Amino acid sequence: MASWLSTSLSASWREPDHTRRVPAPLRRRGCQTGVVSTDAADMRVRPSAGWYLIPVLMWIACIVIAVVAFKPVYDIFQAGLTQVGNGQRINVPAAGLTVYSGNTSAQRDCTLTDRQGRATTLEQFAADTHFDIDPSGRPRVRALASTPDGFAGGSYILQCGGHRSQVPLAVGDRIDVEALGKRIAFGILVPLALGVVGLVIVIVLLVRRHNSKSRIRSARAQAASGFPAGWSADSGYPPPPGAGSHPPPAS
Repeated sequence: MASWLSTSLSASWREPDHTRRVPAPLRRRGCQTGVVSTDAADMRVRPSAGWYLIPVLMWIACIVIAVVAFKPVYDIFQAGLTQVGNGQRINVPAAGLTVYSGNTSAQRDCTLTDRQGRATTLEQFAADTHFDIDPSGRPRVRALASTPDGFAGGSYILQCGGHRSQVPLAVGDRIDVEALGKRIAFGILVPLALGVVGLVIVIVLLVRRHNSKSRIRSARAQAASGFPAGWSADSGYPPPPGAGSHPPPAS
């Protein structure tokens, strides 16, 4: 009888298996003697600080693009002008030229005549387009017209209508309004777009790194307390052995 009772009690009694009652998040993290696993890889702040190089490089590219785009514009207005007379023979470079006048209200119809007597009308600037230059030590001049695109260089006679012979003219590097407009737009829009994208990346990195640091602090606090992360008194599961216990006072 005693033997049968002992066998029945052994069959009906089972050691409680706490691992079956531990929620999935706790089983994933693992728990041994009430200490939360703090793997070194989990304690790293992510994303790493190296990701900040991306917006830094983008901002450097903004500066480089702006300099490259605006340098030709700066060179045109800093190249200097050569004073010529109306009706004078001048040498036109292969890159073309732009004609200026000290009389800002003068007409803008100018021609270049080659040695065979063939005249080419220069392309006038729009009435609302003003390219004024202040040469050092000279009065301000305004751009009147430029040679057409692909104009052949050589010796020509410059003639601008409505200009008396005593009114000085000047010539300088050719101004291509369309090309300048594209360069200015490129030098403004592209750096602006890159700068905004770089700023967004910085904000995202700051937020994600802040969240990562908060997670690491929480994990370390849980490990120090001995309770697994995600456990609470209301969860219905028993705490791990020794969790939250304190050593007995020294006698």
